[in-house]
Amino acid sequence: MQKVGTDPKLTMAAWENDVKGNARKITHRRKKGKFTQQQKTIVEKCFDEGEQDKKKRYTTSSCQKLMSDKLGQHFTLTENQIASYWSNYRKRKREGSKQKQNKKQKLN
Repeated sequence: MQKVGTDPKLTMAAWENDVKGNARKITHRRKKGKFTQQQKTIVEKCFDEGEQDKKKRYTTSSCQKLMSDKLGQHFTLTENQIASYWSNYRKRKREGSKQKQNKKQKLN
């Protein structure tokens, strides 16, 4: 066994038993907020309109402004939150369409 530090009694195994990860991870978990259904609806509407007609594409700031007008400043998401939601929404849509194609192929 490896010896750690200046104390010869403290071996690596004993040290690993004493130090089990970072205490912050256990006591300070990150708060996971969820978007309201209204927020999701607005963000998805912005994304879908831009996907159907490229001329009507929303930027994150224009979608944020629309959300601010409809829901008020308190419930408005940040541009980073909107961009992140769009990214995850795009992935979910792709996975959903792939699953539909796989089901059609299995049926045929």
